[in-house]
Amino acid sequence: MRKFALTLALVGLVALPVYAQFGFRGTGAGNVLLNKSVQEELKLTGSQKSDLKKIQDTQSASMKEAGAAFRDMDREKATEIMKKAGEATTKSLAKFKETLNTTQAKRLRQIELQSELRRTSIKVFTKEDVAKGIKLTDKQKESLAGAAKDLDADVKEIMDAAKGRGRREAAEKANKLRKKALDSFTKTMTEEQKTAWKEMTGTPFEMKFEGFPGGKGGKGGMRGKRKPKDDI
Repeated sequence: MRKFALTLALVGLVALPVYAQFGFRGTGAGNVLLNKSVQEELKLTGSQKSDLKKIQDTQSASMKEAGAAFRDMDREKATEIMKKAGEATTKSLAKFKETLNTTQAKRLRQIELQSELRRTSIKVFTKEDVAKGIKLTDKQKESLAGAAKDLDADVKEIMDAAKGRGRREAAEKANKLRKKALDSFTKTMTEEQKTAWKEMTGTPFEMKFEGFPGGKGGKGGMRGKRKPKDDI
């Protein structure tokens, strides 16, 4: 029972960040490509979908291998497997993006930015292409850098305090901080900047989720929708 409990504890500590990195729920920048609803939105061809499935199958195989390492109580090995798998997935997806046509690439970038806004709040505006696209002033960039640093520190403090317990409540508190930071930054944006941002993100996209690896409705599967955030 102790071994089983420890295994669950390890999974609790590592699994969520790994799922986010790998994009099993399709929210990570770039990894949104592995989300079925995104693939449909981009109107991918059968060949493109097949290529993405190969990437996801390789990813899933790595997770099974990592799971075996967890069961053997070898957290170091499991973490290393997941790290390498994450790097390989990122590399494969970057190469896949080269197969997208102009329309697909543009819409994908819009969806990625919407996803990043939900996940990172104001940090999305620190990206070079975003800052340039909406023409942030030097004063805004400086203020944004400080605010993003403070937000990271505050979120980390909240999550560290949870220590594996009450993570749902901690996540809710963190999200409130992200929203507060976003609202504050939005007030510094001109109407021209807000318009430019809307053009960069395009039509709000509602991402759908069918579950973690294992298939639709599989054991432990999670269904639902990620509603678009239209704060600006």
